[in-house]
Amino acid sequence: MSKITKIPSEIRNFFTGKRINPAFSKFMTLLEGMRISDKDLGGKKRENCQLTNLQLFQIILILPFMAVPGFSHYAGSSISKLFGGKKDLLYSFMAKDNID
Repeated sequence: MSKITKIPSEIRNFFTGKRINPAFSKFMTLLEGMRISDKDLGGKKRENCQLTNLQLFQIILILPFMAVPGFSHYAGSSISKLFGGKKDLLYSFMAKDNID
């Protein structure tokens, strides 16, 4: 997983050839069309961070579709195997005070 990886594209590639729910497909189209920058989500992160703020935000939005009941269950989920990281990535993102 690199900082230039597009989360919606990776999810679409994962489901290629498999059955994908039409509602989830529409949601992925919506997610791809969102024009949000890292600056909108709290600014740039350090160079050594595994994922950008935008990637973390997209993962958080996808969690319910991937049957992940909460952040504490992220580490053992299938989406974690695709994108890496542990649950502390998501908690640290949500704990930012400068994001509404």
